[in-house]
Amino acid sequence: MKFKGRYSCGGYFPEGDVIIDKRGAKHIIDRHILEEKWKYKSKFKYLTADMLLQILKETIETGEINCDRSNPPNEVVLEKYYYGLGAKNRLRVVIRKVSDGLYRIVTAHPVDWD
Repeated sequence: MKFKGRYSCGGYFPEGDVIIDKRGAKHIIDRHILEEKWKYKSKFKYLTADMLLQILKETIETGEINCDRSNPPNEVVLEKYYYGLGAKNRLRVVIRKVSDGLYRIVTAHPVDWD
């Protein structure tokens, strides 16, 4: 996946590749897919792994940056509208810059509340 560089939230985030590593995948699966764990967290429902990867890619490439979230200066919060996804019909993806030209997915989840 490729994040297109953007000015946002008072800073500039340069273009870079985006990876999902074991830590990010485990976080998303444990907190936002498995029903028996973290019951109060927003959950993905009725998505295949391929569908999830596709909407992650689309959100990273064309999503809107949300500056209302309080995140560390090396993180970008991206959101995109998807009808029927979460209470607010939005997907939120948080990526963290790990080095020049490289980001990793920290989390991704349907937006049920802010």
